[in-house]
Amino acid sequence: MSTITGPNARSCFDRDPNQLLEGEKMPVAFFHWGAEFVYVIEPKDQPPIANILYSHGLTDHAARHFPTAKCLAEAGYRVILFDLRGHGGQGQPIEQSLPIKEVYASSESASQGIEKLDELHGQPVFTKRFREERYRALKKNRFGDHLDQFTAITEQITRSERFGGDQLPLFLVGHSLGALICAESAWLWHPRSSARISGIITLNPAFRPRGRPGNPLEKITIDSFWVSRGAPLWFLPVSLPRGGFKTLFDVGFPIGTAWGIPWLSEQQDESNLYEKDPLTLDAVPSRYVKSIVSQMEKTDRRRTPFPHDLLIILPERDGITSVQGGLDFARKPCTGSSSLVRLDKICAHDLMRSEGRSKARQVVTSWLGDRIGERTEKTK
Repeated sequence: MSTITGPNARSCFDRDPNQLLEGEKMPVAFFHWGAEFVYVIEPKDQPPIANILYSHGLTDHAARHFPTAKCLAEAGYRVILFDLRGHGGQGQPIEQSLPIKEVYASSESASQGIEKLDELHGQPVFTKRFREERYRALKKNRFGDHLDQFTAITEQITRSERFGGDQLPLFLVGHSLGALICAESAWLWHPRSSARISGIITLNPAFRPRGRPGNPLEKITIDSFWVSRGAPLWFLPVSLPRGGFKTLFDVGFPIGTAWGIPWLSEQQDESNLYEKDPLTLDAVPSRYVKSIVSQMEKTDRRRTPFPHDLLIILPERDGITSVQGGLDFARKPCTGSSSLVRLDKICAHDLMRSEGRSKARQVVTSWLGDRIGERTEKTK
């Protein structure tokens, strides 16, 4: 776990960034703090009105969310993104993966990104060896490591004088697995750190596992596993298959992820960009996946009200995460306001790279603006 070394330790964000990744509209500041790869995008012509900590999803990496972060920065927000442990080249020499991050910082479209990746082909980041090292790095991690990482980066933000410390509102935004990290962190930090958090946005959250489309046996197996999660251990017809399922995942085998590429977006260029990107993961370790599913179960069992204002944005259909999981989560009690937005006719996992991106971004900025307005009224 990356931690702050003492009560008066200086935040990494109060130092100059290690590098600036030049973009067409605004630069991306890169901070290499300990083992962390952290990226910051700020408004160009005004002081930020709030900080946003943005977490990406499984097999993804932070740079793929630069376009959304730039839109939020244009609306007045400072956006802090980071690569989850074992993702985005994290754990490997940074000089290998930075050229890929620069592609996303400087590209204005998926097709432009594809062209720039083609120009880089042949660099070490495209080799089989890099892919194998990346997989070994992920094998060392579990979901709890992401929670520790998320907590540590949040502490760095709230201790930073440059970032306004506790004076600026802090919002958490997560896509897919990142949404699960945001939600669970909110419960874990409550009530000690609740004053720090002004609201949470979950984009197509991964709150429930699902089988691959077109594989009815897998769908029945996973749905049965999920529905039976509340059955008592003494009920052998349920407990034995569940125990066998978990034991199988403890064997430690790679689970391929290429099947999900067609479901990322309805726009072919976006799926092609993901497939060409050497930093996206084409396999994940079964033990790592088991830790995520176990966390989904724990989060689902929580009965205490969700402690913050919450926005959930879902597509109409998705072939990677369970839309029903997001709908179920939206029904949980919430101490603040809870809003659910479903994008009609959108069938894509990565909402911010789909045909619904404009609508999704409009919903996010409007919701954030309402929270900022409410906070301003309370301080008058």
